[in-house]
Amino acid sequence: EPFIRLSLFRIDADQNKGQKYYEKLKKEVKQEIDKQIETVKQEKTEKVRENYIEVHYGGKTVPLNTEALQTLYKEITRQQEEIEEEKNWQERVKLYSKLLATLGKWVEEIEREKTEESKRSESSAQFYNTLIEYTNGLKTDTVIKKLKLLLLGAKEKFDSEYDIAMLLRRKKCPKESAAVGKIVILLINISKKVKQIKNAEKDFIDHKKMAGYEIQERIYKLLLLYYKAIYYALNLSLIHICRCRRLLTCRSRWSPYH
Repeated sequence: EPFIRLSLFRIDADQNKGQKYYEKLKKEVKQEIDKQIETVKQEKTEKVRENYIEVHYGGKTVPLNTEALQTLYKEITRQQEEIEEEKNWQERVKLYSKLLATLGKWVEEIEREKTEESKRSESSAQFYNTLIEYTNGLKTDTVIKKLKLLLLGAKEKFDSEYDIAMLLRRKKCPKESAAVGKIVILLINISKKVKQIKNAEKDFIDHKKMAGYEIQERIYKLLLLYYKAIYYALNLSLIHICRCRRLLTCRSRWSPYH
């Protein structure tokens, strides 16, 4: 019958229309899901990139994989920026002391994680040795900068309060010689630290940086000789200067030495 045939035709058309709508809807949903997946991947990549921190030292690259190390490293970086912005040298000395304390905490965390990692894999724990070497170099450099500021302050105070030409005419200058002795001790410590960091980095630093360390050594050596001479002239007798090998205050009881 035509009516039956027309009804069957309409049913078939509705089914084809529904199939096409379903395919279209399926395609749109898939595109939306793919878009959301791509967005999540990008957000995750950006988050990983933001939190990813690595340390370069001695031609090696070590990633900081734990949140504790990353947090301490960010704090170290923040304190270094704070030091650079500070203009007052006395405040900078205090900030250097805080930085050294933070570096101490960082070393403790590295040692703790190294101990735990060595229980699982000895080869993985080797990365922590590079971190320790990096931190030791950073600590030495920080100590040198702090000592330089203390030396600058001690030297400025001595130059402003005392006249060397007048002091050398006097026989005994205990207060003034103590001020010079402080400068001498600071110079000795700086020279030791510069030599220490130079020896630690000599295998991988460039010639320009090595030359800089050597120039610093020579400068501090000359300054040390200069202030040692002033100290001896203020505090010691001529026979003491010629015979005694001690650097600063001598404990000799032989009267000609005093």
